[in-house]
Amino acid sequence: MLSKLAHLRAALKFAVFILGTLALVPFQLVYMLVVWRPRRQSPIVRAWFVFVRELLQIKVTLIDRKNLSRRQKIFLGNHISYLDIIVLGAAFDCFFVAKSDVASWPVFGFLSKIGGTIFISRQRTQIKNQIPLLKKHIERRKSLFLFPEGTTSNGRRVLPFKSSLLNVLPLLHKKPVIQPISLAYTHINGRHMATQEDYDTAAWYGDMTLAPHLWNVFKQQSLHATIYVHPKLGFYEVSDIKRLTAEIQEKVSEGFAKISVD
Repeated sequence: MLSKLAHLRAALKFAVFILGTLALVPFQLVYMLVVWRPRRQSPIVRAWFVFVRELLQIKVTLIDRKNLSRRQKIFLGNHISYLDIIVLGAAFDCFFVAKSDVASWPVFGFLSKIGGTIFISRQRTQIKNQIPLLKKHIERRKSLFLFPEGTTSNGRRVLPFKSSLLNVLPLLHKKPVIQPISLAYTHINGRHMATQEDYDTAAWYGDMTLAPHLWNVFKQQSLHATIYVHPKLGFYEVSDIKRLTAEIQEKVSEGFAKISVD
């Protein structure tokens, strides 16, 4: 009986997701024509993030919002799942930087494109070629969200940060602040996550397939995510990018450990 209710819940959420998305897409397409080079994220995209977050019943706790800079920012945080985009996009005005293969995903690739996602190649031979692209977007006064891990984790740890994309920082003429962010999924259906199976409901990593994972998310009653906003960091204070990357990783890891046990 519970399984039937869960599948019914998923089917209803999926139907509402499709209808709500289809209703907002035409408005976003018009927005893209009117506002050719937006500095801020589209209010329609932000509304879609909030719509999906509420539909999936992802409750969010935002810790130390006072640390959020009012200036242009480069957000740097850990990455657990495609759900991060919903949670973080609803919380912050930013454009996401994603791996180029996301652009080819069915449905979500199209939504990412019209949402202003910046696609980059993570291949070692191509990384240097991505720096000018990031520089161009940052110098248009956009706030970007980068995931320095380069992939997603199992939801229980922060993976090592890679410094390659941060080599854009010394090239910038106008200096945005660096805003480290820690994100953790802590509860499922009102109880604290305890097993890897619990974490796997939110975490999407390794060879997991998107459709079954998303369907399982739709089946849940609720999830709870916690975001920790660290104090801003002026990167011009640190000349060594590798050392800066290590410093940011340490902050994000410490924040993740704190919010994972609260």
